[in-house]
Amino acid sequence: MKKIYTIVLLAVLASTSAKSQLVVSSSQTPTQWVQSLFQGSGVIVSNVTYVGAPTASGQFSDTLANIGFGSGILLTTGDINNAIGPNNQTWAYTNNLLNGDIDLDSIMHPSLSFDVAVLEFDFIPVGDTVIFKYSFASEEYMAYANTNYNDGFGFFLSGPGITGPYSNNAQNIALIPGTSIPVTINNVNLNTNGQYYVDNGDGAGTGTAPDGLYIQYNGYTVPFYALAVVVPGQTYHIKLVIGDCSDGVFDSGVFLEGYSFSSIVSAPSQLRAANHFCPDDSVYTLVAPSGFSSYQWFYPNGKFIHAADGGTNDTLWVHNPTFGEVYRLVMVPVNNIGTILSDTLAVSADNNCLSTSITNVSNNSNITISPNPFTSQTTITISSTNNQQLTTLIVSDVLGNEIKNIRFSGHQYVLEKGDLSAGIYFVQLTDENKNCINKKIIIQ
Repeated sequence: MKKIYTIVLLAVLASTSAKSQLVVSSSQTPTQWVQSLFQGSGVIVSNVTYVGAPTASGQFSDTLANIGFGSGILLTTGDINNAIGPNNQTWAYTNNLLNGDIDLDSIMHPSLSFDVAVLEFDFIPVGDTVIFKYSFASEEYMAYANTNYNDGFGFFLSGPGITGPYSNNAQNIALIPGTSIPVTINNVNLNTNGQYYVDNGDGAGTGTAPDGLYIQYNGYTVPFYALAVVVPGQTYHIKLVIGDCSDGVFDSGVFLEGYSFSSIVSAPSQLRAANHFCPDDSVYTLVAPSGFSSYQWFYPNGKFIHAADGGTNDTLWVHNPTFGEVYRLVMVPVNNIGTILSDTLAVSADNNCLSTSITNVSNNSNITISPNPFTSQTTITISSTNNQQLTTLIVSDVLGNEIKNIRFSGHQYVLEKGDLSAGIYFVQLTDENKNCINKKIIIQ
């Protein structure tokens, strides 16, 4: 039977090896873990409980171990001391002889979970988004990848507006970016979703990568973000659980970044639409501001779309959108210094497009652009039963900057590449009656 343990003060569990930079300790209670190490800004936490072996979980600090963040909480399927490097064992483990978790069993189906460590608490967010950062690691890598020893974990969120298949209608927010796939040994490894995997050797010097100096685990993921859309001021519950799969040996662990569990403050209108948008268009382009280390995009229902590394900006192309849909952007500051910001923007139409009936344009005009994509020039052809009026052609880049503004008459116009760089552009054609239509062009 599972028991709820209170973490007792232990002797210092840090490594005495000069080479190891991973320091672990179980010297605080679970409530202290959450309040002093995990709780960030904008959330009020209460009712913290922990289920698992006393030494299976605790705090960590990591100055050089390459997890991707410096301190936080470590939940394991065995003993947190087994996480300390160097990687000098093929399979380090502690079997705590504990049972599993029903929700984790759903993720690992048809196998069952064992040796679970479960951290749960209630929280009230002040903003409309909650987020935290984590990394998953395991001794099962790589020898037991894509077998039934599929260790994994879940972050099960329940509360107002949340509908999912797990206990209390919870949903799992620990997912591979851009998918609904949970993070497990079989789903993230050297051969599957390898862009998210860091190989740390095999502990015997015979693996596909050198044995790491700082962490015992044979492999771990790059830092991931767990995010959910919530209702400000309402009470939510989250269950963080990790477990062995099919047996109780070969430890796995999930590192939770300190101070990262936060309710995001909305940004002052930084996300914007790049192109004028009319009802018969198929693509709506949203542009992120510059100056952030990473960008994460979400659908109106909060489902993750994709993430991008920082740079000058990032762009999302929304295909066949519906007017009024709200898309969400989360922006992480450079070096995590500062506040994580969230911004939203609803799909809206350009006023000029709505000033007259677009039906008239669609019925009486047939706009073709050929070739498209093109390398040197393309021809814009307007087939119409009416006498052709003077037309305004505006070319804009994906940031919404106007590149060309041309007036022409007749049924054709040859658009030269000129000094335009290769990339995606938008053209807007507007006649004297303010009927307009937008098209996308690609220069190769």
